[in-house]
Amino acid sequence: MRAAPESSGPSQNGNANSDTNISRPLAKFRPSLWADTFVNFTSSDEVAQAQMEQQVKELIEEVKKELLPNANGRVIEITIIDLLERLGVAYHFEQEIEEALQDMYENCVTYNDTDDLYRTSIRFRILRQHGFHVSSGMHS
Repeated sequence: MRAAPESSGPSQNGNANSDTNISRPLAKFRPSLWADTFVNFTSSDEVAQAQMEQQVKELIEEVKKELLPNANGRVIEITIIDLLERLGVAYHFEQEIEEALQDMYENCVTYNDTDDLYRTSIRFRILRQHGFHVSSGMHS
């Protein structure tokens, strides 16, 4: 067991350092190049933010329309899904992607033999990544 270091104890007002005056050097930094540019936040910034949020919502709806089954075919649909995942924005379209992949998995027999290696491989990879059991001999 260690002995506690001896101290003179706190002074009458309860502060041990009240008797001594501690002198600390002051730092004299140059003013910032940016001044208060990033500190100020005006209502025009809020308006611009609201406009950007509205634009994002419109773009999300536009992409959702592209994911709906249409005349574009499965090739464009699977390519869009791949791009959304690579860009890291697929979380906005989780439901649409799952519906499209489920439909693609259920109707995999309808793919014709004219699909090239790229189309076949991307369909195989995307379906496998989303947990669908796809045989490697399915597209041969």
